[in-house]
Amino acid sequence: MYKNLFRAKKESGEWVYGDLINSRGKKYVVPTNYFELDGHHLSCDSDTPVFILEETIGVSTLLPDKDNKIIYTGDIFRNAKGYDFVVRFEDGAFRIYDGNDFVLDSIEASMGRVVGNIYDDNIDELD
Repeated sequence: MYKNLFRAKKESGEWVYGDLINSRGKKYVVPTNYFELDGHHLSCDSDTPVFILEETIGVSTLLPDKDNKIIYTGDIFRNAKGYDFVVRFEDGAFRIYDGNDFVLDSIEASMGRVVGNIYDDNIDELD
């Protein structure tokens, strides 16, 4: 079973990894161990809510880069040839963009590495 399928930045600027929760029109990414299923309900293991910046929510590709780091949407991925791409999820596939469109697959992922993300590095698109 995969854990940490989502990530987002907390309002404090720290990253949180876990599950995506929608509640009362707001989205939260909370660590998987915050909740327990008692047979019928989810109970929260913390009284402290995790407030996030919704625009930073990223979904895991489940693909590790060559450093065995899981790649998320919004990451900046450097391929084996040294070109940087932004990871996106569109049309049912994880894609990398540098002005062109490529599908990110396990072979490509294993030969490159995550070098940052668009939120910490303030990048919308790469030239």
